[in-house]
Amino acid sequence: MPKRVVVTVNERGEIRTDFVGFQGDECLDEAERLSAILKSLGLRLGVQEIRRKSAAETEREAGTDETGEERGIGTARR
Repeated sequence: MPKRVVVTVNERGEIRTDFVGFQGDECLDEAERLSAILKSLGLRLGVQEIRRKSAAETEREAGTDETGEERGIGTARR
């Protein structure tokens, strides 16, 4: 699964980032890299909350089930 960072800015200017496809602490490394890039552009962000995704959330993002087998969208399994 490709890794991607989804950034959402709401009407109050609050920013939410979602690191999709990252395993373990890889997302923290990527968050630091993103922060450094934004800082070089003159933007400084304060972290309010960090939440680790559950195994189920990570499996859903990867398109696998609990056994590690790929799931198809809209397909039936016997």
